[in-house]
Amino acid sequence: AVNRELLLARQIQQSLLPGRINLPGEIQVAYKYIPMNTIGGDFLDIHYRESMNDLGLFICDVSGHGVPAALTASMVKMAMNTWPEKLDDPVAMLSLIDESIKDKLAGNFVTAQIAHLDMNTGKLSIAGAGHPPAIIIRRNGLVEEFITRGRFITQAFDMRISFDEQFLERGDKVLLYTDCIIEAQAKGELLGESGFIEFIKTNSSLQPDALCQAVYNFIRSFTGLENLHDDFTILIAGYHGDNDEPDTE
Repeated sequence: AVNRELLLARQIQQSLLPGRINLPGEIQVAYKYIPMNTIGGDFLDIHYRESMNDLGLFICDVSGHGVPAALTASMVKMAMNTWPEKLDDPVAMLSLIDESIKDKLAGNFVTAQIAHLDMNTGKLSIAGAGHPPAIIIRRNGLVEEFITRGRFITQAFDMRISFDEQFLERGDKVLLYTDCIIEAQAKGELLGESGFIEFIKTNSSLQPDALCQAVYNFIRSFTGLENLHDDFTILIAGYHGDNDEPDTE
């Protein structure tokens, strides 16, 4: 009976993840989410606002695993019901999530990151609360960390939001992920941010869907584990810049 209930909970949790989204030609988005157990504490969301031609990307990681973490992730989803109206203000949205859930965490904490991309200009804004740095993959293969660490959401102390802005150009990609990737270990060796960036540099030409799968395969190969010891979540958006001239290379 417990297993049946967990499987039902998994179906409900999967239904909260982004489904098929009608996106314009200047953007391509892909993600991969593999919970460690039947249900997990990572969560991501994607929203495209046609009227403004802008895109929102969200990712979070709840401490712990299993049912408590999954319930907290569901609370985060509920707290985001006004996100479509606040898409271009990631700082305000993170503050709202903090106000909505911090007194309900029962000792857990949440790291989160929200990105906003104005597809008319390529302007990328990211707000972070204790989350690993986002990564920008430039068209020429250069890989940059978009460091917006801040301080995570918890009942113990006030959250601190870090915010930054950059511009994407045609062919650039932005990558958000949870700490399962950089905390992967092999024989006591931690992959870390530097190891992950080296992998991304080698595979920078891959399109978002292929790169998501490549990262997952790499982490499993690096750890030697069929089933990882943490929830695996990665979200990638490729910006094609519809206002630019066609590529002639």
